[in-house]
Amino acid sequence: MKRAYIKEGAVQLTALDSLLTSSRYFFLFSDLLLIAKQKAANSYKLKEKIRLDRIWLVSNDCPHSFLIGWPIYNFIAHFATEDQKQEWEMLLQQRILRSRAKFSPKFTTIPVSVLIDGRTQVMKKKIGMSQTTNEILRELINELAIPMEEEVELSFDAGNGDGISTLQGPECVFCIVMEHVKNTGYRLSEIQLEKIDAIPLIQCRLVLASVGNSHSSTSSIVSHFKRVLSRSESRRFFGRPLEGSSPPQPVLTMIDHLMLHGVDIEGLFRKSPKQSTVRMLRAQLDRGSVPDFYQFNPHVTAALLKEYLREIPGKLLLSGNFELWASAMEQTLDCQKSIRRLLHMLPS
Repeated sequence: MKRAYIKEGAVQLTALDSLLTSSRYFFLFSDLLLIAKQKAANSYKLKEKIRLDRIWLVSNDCPHSFLIGWPIYNFIAHFATEDQKQEWEMLLQQRILRSRAKFSPKFTTIPVSVLIDGRTQVMKKKIGMSQTTNEILRELINELAIPMEEEVELSFDAGNGDGISTLQGPECVFCIVMEHVKNTGYRLSEIQLEKIDAIPLIQCRLVLASVGNSHSSTSSIVSHFKRVLSRSESRRFFGRPLEGSSPPQPVLTMIDHLMLHGVDIEGLFRKSPKQSTVRMLRAQLDRGSVPDFYQFNPHVTAALLKEYLREIPGKLLLSGNFELWASAMEQTLDCQKSIRRLLHMLPS
């Protein structure tokens, strides 16, 4: 089947485990999602190339965000507008379902090592194509009659010595297993893929273990989600009052950029740059990310700096002192002294 281009657009990705945020650009095709870093207006560096049948999504009540993941990572995808979020979520859900409908098998069987309260056993578990970590965890708890007060977690062990990855809840475990098999380089038939536990060459397994006093996978992902979303809301850059004795770091970075590359440019603050680029960088700043201004035209940086200064509540020189500033400018004697006195009245 011929690959078809569908959509592209900017997105902010926040890793659910580390809470680190990166500015990225999605390119959606009929069978692939490409994730790139935008280096300039029409220049991108590829970061991820993911088959659509390996991606999982989780909806939420946040108007601008949803959770997206692929083996074996989870991210909060944050978009500039509610319409963008809804359109991307709908398109991805549709394309993921179409891609999975074409994939076979629809299930697999994998070993599960149970390590709970001194119990050590290995069992087989049939996993459906769309089952999440949380759903499998609930099934295992019921099948093994684990007490409700016992907090357990599910992990994936690739069996290659790289360590065990704790699953956070929304992952599609089938996708993780199939991606692991693909990465081993072994070409298995559909029947073999249905019975991974019977293939000696594939050593992956799930591990069900107690988590002691820590939180369960479900509560962990909920708390992570809340931290990411609340942090995103509090990071608004434009329209915030001045705080502290120095400007925010992005402002200092913008000034450095203009001092190095914009001093000799005619009409630096007068000429209007491409507004789509300004909107993209503005959205990044409002979400707490500092763009690499050196990859963009100084006119873009100048426009962002103007917007920031214009939107300071009460304005930079305090609008309540307008009459004092006007009076100082009209003085012929001691003009500089009056202006210095007004400068001392500004917030520190």
